[in-house]
Amino acid sequence: MKAWRNLPLEKRNALVIAVIFLFGICFALFVFRWETPPLVKLWERRHEDQPGLTHDIAFTPDGKYIVTAAQTVKVWRVEDGQQVRSFPINVKDSIGAISPDGRWVATYKIDGTITIWKILEGKIVQTLKGDKGRQGLFLSFSPDGKFLAACSQDLGNVRVWKVDDGKLLRTLPLGANRVFKLAVSPEGRFLATITLHYPEKQFLGLWDLTNGRKLWQENISWISVGRHYLHYLLPVTWAERFTFSFSPNGRILVMAGMSWKGSFVALRQVSDGKVCGQILLKGMVMVTGFPSYDSPLFLVHEDTSRDLLTPLRPRGITVPAFWVHGDILSCWRLTKTGLENFWEAKNLVSNPLVYNDPVSSLSFSPDGRLMGIVTFGGRIKVYRLLQVSREAK
Repeated sequence: MKAWRNLPLEKRNALVIAVIFLFGICFALFVFRWETPPLVKLWERRHEDQPGLTHDIAFTPDGKYIVTAAQTVKVWRVEDGQQVRSFPINVKDSIGAISPDGRWVATYKIDGTITIWKILEGKIVQTLKGDKGRQGLFLSFSPDGKFLAACSQDLGNVRVWKVDDGKLLRTLPLGANRVFKLAVSPEGRFLATITLHYPEKQFLGLWDLTNGRKLWQENISWISVGRHYLHYLLPVTWAERFTFSFSPNGRILVMAGMSWKGSFVALRQVSDGKVCGQILLKGMVMVTGFPSYDSPLFLVHEDTSRDLLTPLRPRGITVPAFWVHGDILSCWRLTKTGLENFWEAKNLVSNPLVYNDPVSSLSFSPDGRLMGIVTFGGRIKVYRLLQVSREAK
């Protein structure tokens, strides 16, 4: 106290002001609950190709490079975003599939010929023969990149090959009028399918690829999400925009798509097909993914939840509305009661007022610390994730 009294009046006043200022900052942080941003952008590039194509993205197994593909395949150095390789893959519309581990890209021709390229070498390593269908082929790699499944949308015969040697593992006649989606589990053990059986029945099925047996099947023309019953997979154009994949550990099957009530995401146990988590969102779900073996689920979906004119309207008046059309990256962890929103980040690639370049694909580095996204227009962004829970699925 003596030292305080001996200070000049000007210094005492300055110290009081400094203490009040620091107290105000602490109070503001407490009130607004300031948090460290969940991710930091490292760099941005553009995949120069024909606009509007589906672009795909993946990290290589060593995590040193990122691969993007459309009509051409390009390889980028993760460290600084420098392009190190580019080669055409001779497709007119879009690629068939890129492996999640960034080693392979598969394309198809209308006659059923499937070509597998080894990306880092830029050369064709396998040429396979699939069905010749009127509407092209669905191609799907397993999460570990070891297996490739192909099926004509209108013929319904699925073939599964080992990628490294082109050996045909299994042929399955699904007996469906149309096939919407395919997914192969890690190690090539299971095949999941979404099929249409006229007049309007859609089925989710799981097959054992070791013996060709159907393990379970469920009519999913209707789905229950909370108190809502959604008639989904119709119209057909909605079904084709589904995301449908296995988790890296092979225990969860992820389905996301449009319905009459909005977008939905459903997690099912591979063992019995039972739903272990589901959510209903207003905006369209564009892509899903898991950063690592036992990490939470990441979603990129459309942000249509904010009406900027709400504070100016009298209570009860809801139209006209002024929506913010951005995108949201959200992180969800699976708990005993279902999916819980862990954190989210908004406007990764979109202008909040002009939503015209949605995310086409996302991928995570092998260690789960980096995320790459690419849009339909070919914009590439790479982020470092600062908040990734390691809770097991």
